Amino acid sequence: MIDGCPNFAIGLNLEGEVIDVIQLHQIVALITTTSVYIYHSYTLLPLANHTRSSSSIESNGVNIKAKKKLIHTPHSGRQSKLNLFIQTDSNFIVIYQISIDYSHPIYEVHNSNHELIQAAVPMNYSLGNFSFTKFLQSATKSFMQGHDEDVSPKLENVESINNNSIDDELGGYDIEPVKLSVYKVLQMGSGSAGEQQFWLRSNSHELFVFNFANESNEEVKGDSFQIVDLSTFETKLIDLSIYKWFKHTAKRIFYNQFEDYFLLVTENNEVLHIKYESEDFHAHTVGSGDLDNVNFSPSSSLLISEESETWKLFNLKDRILEKLKTLTIPQGKISWASCGDFFTLTEDSGHWKLLSRFGKVLFDTLQTVNELNGKHDQTAGFLNAKFILVGENSNTVYVLSQVTNKLYSIPLYNMVNDIVYNKNYITVIENHRNFVRFPMLPKFKRLLLQHESVSSVGKPSTPHGKLILSKSSFGQLSISYGDNIAVSTPIHSGGQTNHVLWFNFKNHFADAMNIIDQFWFQDYLIVVNRRVQHDFEADDDDSTEHFVDEVIVFDTSRTKYGMSGENIVLSSDALLWRYDFKCTFVVTQLIQDKDVSHVVILTADSRLVVLDLVTDKTVNLDTESKHYRIFISTNKTVQLSSLKHKLNLHDTRQISMIDKRHFLFLSKSGELYLLKNVSRTSSISKSPTDVIKPSNMYDLIKLNSSIEFFKFVTIPFQSPVPFIYLFNGNQILIYDVDEMVVKAHNKLHNAHQEDVFEAEEESELVPIAIDADDILPLEIETDSKTINLIGLESSNQTYHHDDFIIKNKLAHKLILNNFIEFDLVHRGDLESTFNKYKPFTNFQFCLELLLFKLLVEEEPQVESQSILTLKRLFQLIEFTESPESIYINCLRKIEVAYWGKFFDVLNTTPVKFMDRLIKLDNVELCYHYLIVYLNYKREGEPGDDNDNDNDSDSDSDSENDNDVKKTTTSTLIANVNGSSDQLNDDDKQIIVQIIKMLAESEKWDWCFELCRFIKILEPSGSFLKEIKAQVG
Repeated sequence: MIDGCPNFAIGLNLEGEVIDVIQLHQIVALITTTSVYIYHSYTLLPLANHTRSSSSIESNGVNIKAKKKLIHTPHSGRQSKLNLFIQTDSNFIVIYQISIDYSHPIYEVHNSNHELIQAAVPMNYSLGNFSFTKFLQSATKSFMQGHDEDVSPKLENVESINNNSIDDELGGYDIEPVKLSVYKVLQMGSGSAGEQQFWLRSNSHELFVFNFANESNEEVKGDSFQIVDLSTFETKLIDLSIYKWFKHTAKRIFYNQFEDYFLLVTENNEVLHIKYESEDFHAHTVGSGDLDNVNFSPSSSLLISEESETWKLFNLKDRILEKLKTLTIPQGKISWASCGDFFTLTEDSGHWKLLSRFGKVLFDTLQTVNELNGKHDQTAGFLNAKFILVGENSNTVYVLSQVTNKLYSIPLYNMVNDIVYNKNYITVIENHRNFVRFPMLPKFKRLLLQHESVSSVGKPSTPHGKLILSKSSFGQLSISYGDNIAVSTPIHSGGQTNHVLWFNFKNHFADAMNIIDQFWFQDYLIVVNRRVQHDFEADDDDSTEHFVDEVIVFDTSRTKYGMSGENIVLSSDALLWRYDFKCTFVVTQLIQDKDVSHVVILTADSRLVVLDLVTDKTVNLDTESKHYRIFISTNKTVQLSSLKHKLNLHDTRQISMIDKRHFLFLSKSGELYLLKNVSRTSSISKSPTDVIKPSNMYDLIKLNSSIEFFKFVTIPFQSPVPFIYLFNGNQILIYDVDEMVVKAHNKLHNAHQEDVFEAEEESELVPIAIDADDILPLEIETDSKTINLIGLESSNQTYHHDDFIIKNKLAHKLILNNFIEFDLVHRGDLESTFNKYKPFTNFQFCLELLLFKLLVEEEPQVESQSILTLKRLFQLIEFTESPESIYINCLRKIEVAYWGKFFDVLNTTPVKFMDRLIKLDNVELCYHYLIVYLNYKREGEPGDDNDNDNDSDSDSDSENDNDVKKTTTSTLIANVNGSSDQLNDDDKQIIVQIIKMLAESEKWDWCFELCRFIKILEPSGSFLKEIKAQVG
């Protein structure tokens, strides 16, 4: 989501119309029809520009489209040479070369003769006085840590206008000089630019050009590919008509640069999957449809396409293009973020949105404009855009204003393990109520700015930098990226929030670490390190695996006491346990339990490994006993090789274990699977020999699709019940874990079961569905009072005149009523439901909310079901100590038109209900209901007063078109139209009884208000005289 308003902006004065905005590592390029402008990605300072000459434009055409090559770098080294490819309207590709000089600062000091006086020089990295010895030490260290591509020294500090000698003031960025020049101009071939498209193959020198068939051009009579080797500029032309699979001419074609394949839509709407391998094209049909504007996710098999003027989300799986859902978003331009977790939509009107990968709106400028209500001029601001670009690190959004006079840099926040972070702060959610923010360490701030979210689809073993945050049960934070890791002191102590101290990890190992995951287990930090496989570890049978992942356990117990001033050093000497599994990991997950915790590991060689974690364990051997502070053992290993054709294990995003027997897999494409243990015996081994016995049988069951994440929560009913909740982009789906495991079944298998009776008895698995509304769900809060959904939402605040800020806040949504409604519909025993929920303080309030919802339900398709549920709700309310108070509180808040439905379903009349209240001798309830009752009669049709039993029917029929009327006393008085005597004898008798009860209770203010109301209903005042005579 957006993390506030823009932190940088720069005015623009460009030549020509802007056609695209592209980021290339630490620079941002604005491409117009005639020029290229280069800006620094963090500060937006201008670095270089190039305008094509008039002769070049006349001979080669104007710019119409720009692309960059996607390069996967196995390390964080910076590239000194970058290329930008621009297509012109005359079938030419102009290749720009961007040279970055990391050895010099962009700002240097010269004298009047243009002689260099001062440039960047290494300094000692401290606040102390300058020392020549420290100067040499810093310079030597910097040169020794350099890379081949980066010839400049790795200076920890530089004396220049950009940096200061204090670490906190470095700013986390450098600005290097950039040179921009035209490297090459290539001709794409014959035909007009609208009939040709080009793409750049990732990590390759190959350039693809597709020529659409053009009958008017003899050189391009059929659809063909042109493949250009950019290293030698040799060209290869392949006509698609030579292939048997190509039967119809091409209408559109799209290229997935992350997975290196094409999707081609033919004239008869057949969708072909085409891949170029071994200098030849191979294809197969994946589906049909008139797909247009296809956008591929960088991190999964998802894609978004426009079809029949609507946006649809697809999943390309097992050679089939499967439609997942229709996105309810307007027309515009869609672009995925490089992390694949969200995408942007730029509407034709200029308003833009950020949406999660399954369609949840994270930020909407149109909503912001409506909330500002004309207090801000949005036409020239960032709320209306011509181009939107998400930065390569997914921490920034670049917005080019609609009138192209300003470029904005807007920060984004990310979330890891429920910890929010951005470029400057780490934010922890405290007690589901508050944000606690801590400054980001300068070292990690710099790493975040250089970080790129590079796709690892289909490349599970590729080492990559990944920022990971985690929090221990003692309130300690840990942050890691690559070979950097830091641990904090507890954020709370003695009920107070502390400013934390950080301990940076010092690595004494010969090899640098590459941390891909880390999490806390009590006092221990468990790290997953990916390293290069040594030659002596290589298996001759498998030469494809070049990396292995190892689990490392560090003892961090002393860091809890870092605030005491003790000299604590966090280093590799704190290592307690280290083990590798001869392969890489796809995903890991810690399962916390009371007695024994578990680490579930999904490996790249299709294994599930479950480790047991126990603290303070004594192991008795034959000759001695050993005591372990932390004891780690292998519980079991499950071979998943047989599931490869059903489930892409390398595409797994999240994993978990249920009851130590079953496993959950969530893929990056949103499919949730349950690996159900269908064996009757327990899967927990009792002896070493049980491990090798084939006692476990599993069934893979698909539970749901389009799921963004799942989490677990235990709700304290009469006995704690574990639930799992899923988010599908629109709703939170909640399942009872035990019920989900029992009812989950493979429908395909049931279709062939011989025991039909058993298959019919197996009921469907139905979740508790809760709309997310405008909040981004995070977790579910449970206590003795209520059950809430906790999430994030953005709000706008205006200050001064036309300025405003965008803030994110925690939102709470009551969902206890959803649990109760679910049990009303899907559970039979109402007494059990009452006993289940009555301990919650908000129970009666939730019953009132449900009563209100079901009374105003008017949708025909659900009205019959709502009547049945309403009847059961009345029965449930009758179990409470004061059901009448729930009824009256609801009636006071709803429109008069729904009162008839209330009395009909309750099977009573207003008069009978009043008699029921009088028998209770509760003066407060009688008074409040009398106001409701008299207003109910007043809103009825003329002549209803003499037939009290039919009051509810006439009221229900006559008030459907009336304005909303609230049943408070003040509203009733304001709405009375001066009609004459509306009170019959029964009404007067009831009023006198209640007046007497109020007088006995000395509720004189209520007596006064009731007399005022009677005066308006009966203007003559005769009834008031009767009351005075009877009451005295």
